[in-house]
Amino acid sequence: MSEEIFFLTNTDKIAEDLSKRITGGEFPLGHKLPSFRALASEYDVSSQVIQSASKILIEQGILMSMPRIGLFVRPDTEVAQRKKMAVLSHYFGTYERSYLWSVLQLNSNELWSGIKQQHYFLPSCESASYDCKSLQYELDCIMQDRPDIMLVDLMQLECEAIELLQNLPIPVVFIGDLNFDFPLTIKNQIVEDTPARAEFYIKTAKKLGAESVSLVGGALSVLYCAQINETAKKHAKKNGIRYRYYSRRGYDSDNLHDIYQVHQQTARELSAQGGFDDIIIFDGMVRLDFFIELLNNSEYNKLKKPEIISPAEITSGLISIHTDYSKFSAKAAELIRGLMDNPGKSLGKKVLDGLIQRKAFRISDI
Repeated sequence: MSEEIFFLTNTDKIAEDLSKRITGGEFPLGHKLPSFRALASEYDVSSQVIQSASKILIEQGILMSMPRIGLFVRPDTEVAQRKKMAVLSHYFGTYERSYLWSVLQLNSNELWSGIKQQHYFLPSCESASYDCKSLQYELDCIMQDRPDIMLVDLMQLECEAIELLQNLPIPVVFIGDLNFDFPLTIKNQIVEDTPARAEFYIKTAKKLGAESVSLVGGALSVLYCAQINETAKKHAKKNGIRYRYYSRRGYDSDNLHDIYQVHQQTARELSAQGGFDDIIIFDGMVRLDFFIELLNNSEYNKLKKPEIISPAEITSGLISIHTDYSKFSAKAAELIRGLMDNPGKSLGKKVLDGLIQRKAFRISDI
């Protein structure tokens, strides 16, 4: 497989290769592995990298460590029975910050024990102008690793890509809302209760005494943003709050310059329409350190500053909304495991409502 298709550290790649050698029979069950020094020499890396890779395999239940003796392949059948789960992302970066990683808690050994995760990046889906031949090649390469199931972040995919994925011979689970009205049936889709998020925004603004709110829609799916806007508008009217919505599709929540430009653009439009609202809500994941830098920016400080709300766990401004996905993740993991055991079945569209807990709080000393 071409290495550009997925993004892994040296540690991840070595752990992946050792796992393949174990399942392929090169290192039988109960067999002692070569020393750290020997493996480091073989892979042309430091012993520390080998230690980190072995730690991953120990946590996955593939290896066990015997002090002063060495590493051994577990002498049971767990390795042979482990399921493989391919996790696909269109986002080139640290997958620990991706939507799938957050809502499914992919780092939880308790939720995903006995399942081997393989993370892939799809270069063909990074751009809106991708071609299906490139995507098909990437999927063919991924299928060579023989995954039992595939998880996909659905928000940025186009119609042709969804069709290609659904034609694979394994269950494919799409996580999140569609970017458009898809003409065909999605066989397996898991989504959060989007209206509940919008309602919480407005309730938080009301609790803070806001009389006017601006909601800035992020680089998310069109249908998701429409749901957020309509629900927020309804609850704002119900609570007597003036409400305005601004679509900012295309901004990068990992780019401080983009966040600053979006906020400045919103500020200019608000000023032209009669001044700032009491609260600006940024929908999507925006890092807290970006907001701190934004708030300390000299140009920004010349403006009348409203309070800012942003929803993700590691995000916010003066007001933070902590999102707890633990119950959502547990239910999603249960559904995904069920598909692995019964690959011929379909989930349909599963809206997991009432499982996400949100809490708003002020951040002091910014």
